[in-house]
Amino acid sequence: VGLATEIPSHNLREIADACVALIKTPSLSQEELLAIVPGPDYPGGGQIISSASDIADAYRSGRGSLKVRARWKIEELARGQWQLVVTELPPGVSTQRVLEEIEELTNPKVKAGKKALSQEQTQLKASVLAVLDGVRDESSKDAAVRLVCEPKTGKTPQHELITALLAHTSLETSSSINLTLVGIDGRPVQKSLRRMLEEWIEFRQGTITRRSQHRLTKVLDRIHVLEGRQLVLLNIDEVIRIIRNADEPKSALIERFGLSDRQAEDILEIRLRQLARLEAIKIEQELSNLREEAGKLEEILGNPSSLRRLMINAIYPIKYFGEIQFKYIFLNKSESGIVSKRTEIFLFYLARVIINKTIHAYHILAILEQPLGEGRANKPADAGNQFNHIKFYSCLISTFLMMSTLDSFTGEAVCFGGLTTFGFSTCAD
Repeated sequence: VGLATEIPSHNLREIADACVALIKTPSLSQEELLAIVPGPDYPGGGQIISSASDIADAYRSGRGSLKVRARWKIEELARGQWQLVVTELPPGVSTQRVLEEIEELTNPKVKAGKKALSQEQTQLKASVLAVLDGVRDESSKDAAVRLVCEPKTGKTPQHELITALLAHTSLETSSSINLTLVGIDGRPVQKSLRRMLEEWIEFRQGTITRRSQHRLTKVLDRIHVLEGRQLVLLNIDEVIRIIRNADEPKSALIERFGLSDRQAEDILEIRLRQLARLEAIKIEQELSNLREEAGKLEEILGNPSSLRRLMINAIYPIKYFGEIQFKYIFLNKSESGIVSKRTEIFLFYLARVIINKTIHAYHILAILEQPLGEGRANKPADAGNQFNHIKFYSCLISTFLMMSTLDSFTGEAVCFGGLTTFGFSTCAD
């Protein structure tokens, strides 16, 4: 059985803010949540012209449809001439597709079984050619989208050309929202935006708890082993004599020094030469560090506030990268304002390095645990050196994934064009 899903891409920083808000205030209202995440953020740009109430309904029910329109500008030319330049397209629309649609409008083909163009085709062709003289694609590496539409004359009203193109091409289209995804229970279900974020928070809490418990077990075991070595170090000559002469040195060590089975095994696995070179200072330093770490892990496991604080601290480093914001949401006149475009900065090099390294989520986790700048090539100059000591924990991967793909809980790594969406893996923690 296959289930369809259409989860639009969202702004990374908005999703991070929403997660932090829900962690701090689980009773956060729907209105407050939508104030943080006002709508999707499409990588190719475009402007959302659906009302805020339509967006809210789609997020509340998990299903809906939004109207998305291209962005354009008017360039003034010499002698009173002008041209319309499309700079951003709705999701799923390409310049080639728009060119083909305009070609079909201005040079229609006779339908199968007909001898001539229909009256509707003839009228549509005449209406378009009355305002449009030509169209060309000037897209390049410097301008990802640049579709130039020339009016019939310089006196052609701008709104007439724009209206004709929006009405008959994909410069204005609908973008579906279907928030169906595999949740914690392993079942694909349509969920609201709030429920998606709450499930991620629940998943993250369980992940951190398991990871901390696993690490605490390892730390306590190491402390136990080092305490055995510390005890043996005070009687090193007698220990060496027992190992050399006793028929069952393990039992002899346990009986003589009160060691546990694990400690005795560790002593016997060390070569005599290494045993004689054990340094008390190094053992004491390592014990001190491990006991401090064990205390922090026990605090995380025993105090829900510490666990929530750790989750929030893992999300906040995302904000050091700023954000990529393509969103424009046009609200009704009765509603307040227009969402402003924020500063764009580069994240592509982070995605690029991770894809080059591996496609396995648990390896991605290991890469992101390194301070930025270690083994990461092609870093843009304007990113600056201020990020050299920032660590990106596994939560970053989860947040990238949260609103971008069905596989939100399957541990996959998925690439969408220049932006990359990362899954997380339960085995990683």
